[in-house]
This record gives sequence, structure tokens and C-alpha cells, in this order.
Amino acid sequence: MVDDRLRAILDVIEASLDEPETTGSDLADRAYLSRFHFDRLVSAALGEPPGGFRRRLLLERSAHQLVTVDTPVIDVAMDAGYASPEAFARAFARAYDVSPSDYRRGRPDRHDLPAASGIHFRSPGGLLVPATRRSTSMDIIVRMLDHHLMLVGDIIDRIATLDDAVLDRPIELSVEGIDDSPTLRSTADRLVGQLEMWVTAFGGGTAMPPAGDTTAPGLRDQPGDRRAELPRARHDAGAPRARRRHVRRRRLRAAPDLHVRRRARARADVLSGTPHAGDRRDRLRGYH
Repeated sequence: MVDDRLRAILDVIEASLDEPETTGSDLADRAYLSRFHFDRLVSAALGEPPGGFRRRLLLERSAHQLVTVDTPVIDVAMDAGYASPEAFARAFARAYDVSPSDYRRGRPDRHDLPAASGIHFRSPGGLLVPATRRSTSMDIIVRMLDHHLMLVGDIIDRIATLDDAVLDRPIELSVEGIDDSPTLRSTADRLVGQLEMWVTAFGGGTAMPPAGDTTAPGLRDQPGDRRAELPRARHDAGAPRARRRHVRRRRLRAAPDLHVRRRARARADVLSGTPHAGDRRDRLRGYH
């Protein structure tokens, strides 16, 4: 996890990539730390000393430059802080197992070197820092639901300040065929209707919800008696794994009884000569 202090240190290191002559002591001074504490903090947080971390980022930037621009290798070497192209070529070959010239001819798409921290150089001059938490597709759905609820609520609050003449005035659209003489009232009713469909779907329903009151207070109260299902639906959407684990545990508890019933049915089919009993006889052997 990247906390605020480490982010500040990363900003210092990132800003120094264009200053090849910068030393470790310079970086520590810019981070307002002693050299000892700076080295210890970076090594513990990133899994590599600050000097090695910075050299790796410079090599990754050099690899990107070799592939994307026609800058001579000697200039790329100088930008990376190497005094000679030979020293750069040795360091580059140790990291990528290929010379800079061969690397340029191969034109690979990725230039990341192994790193425990997962932090890498990214063009045009930034760092790729791993996320502090991972999101799933269901997390995105929950955030979309929250966002939609907030926006629809704000819209209803605003139309509550308008009179009926304004609410029923046709909206002139530049695109034809979207709706038949839409108004603020019909548009808000459609938005609320979408929420009702979501709530119905979360509750396992299959029928469209009935039309409700289209006044501003009525739209705010919809979906009526099922309004309490909205937070529950949001909770259910955010905890699918827990529900699946619960269902799986129930199935496991029921598995012994199901096993006995299947075994008894297969035995009865075999004794009665039911078609496909041979197949079931084979399965029956597996139950013993």
C-alpha cells in the first residue's frame, strides 16, 4: 500500500529522472530525511534500495525510448545517467539479456523489469503505481447504482420546485425519434421507472412494475411499498460472493440426503428395467 509519505518520496524520485547527476543524498534531502532513514524506508516499502529503484526506472525509460524514438543510443545512455555507451550497454544487457541495439530492432511492447513493488515507468514521464485495493465488476455496478440513485434523487428534488405547466411543457430535442413529445414529467417518470425495474429484478420479479404517481412527491415516494428494498438491493449487489458461499453451504448440507435419494432412484430403475437403466447401473456403481 502506498501511503502519503511514500507517495511524496515517489514524487521526489520521479522528478529526479530528468536529473542524471542526482545522488542518493540529494533525494534524501528533498524528502527531508536523513540518508540512513531514507534508504531504510524506501528499501522496506519497495523491496529494493532507492539507488536500485531509480536505476531500474531509468533503464525502463531507456527501453521505451529505444523503441519509440530514433534517439542515438549514446544520447539515451546519457539521459539515463551513464558516463559512456559501453557502461549503459552492459547495464542494459544485464537487465534485458539483450544489447540496446538488438532491443531496438526487436521493438517489444512491454519494458517492465521484475520488481517486488510493481512500480514501473510509464510514458510520457510518469510512474505506474499499483492500486491499493482491487475492484471487481460488481463493485462497479454498485457504484453505478449509487450514482444513479443520487442523480435521480437530485432531479426529483429540482422538479418539485416547478409548476405543472413547466413539467408538462414539451422538450425540444435536436434528435428525432428518441421519445414522443417528451416532457420533464415523463422523463423523470422514466428514470424512476428504471429504478423500479431494478428493484423488481433484485427481488426476483419478472413482471414490469405498475405505473405510479407522476407528481413530484409521488415520484419521490416510488417505488412505494418496496422503497425499503433499494438499500437491501444495493447490499445484495455488493455481496454476491457471500450469497454464493451461503448457497454452497446449504447445498453441501443437503448433499448426503440428495446422494441417498439419487442412489435409491437409480437402484429402482435398474430393478424395474427402465430404459437407460444400463447407464444408471454404471452410475450406481459409482455411488458405492
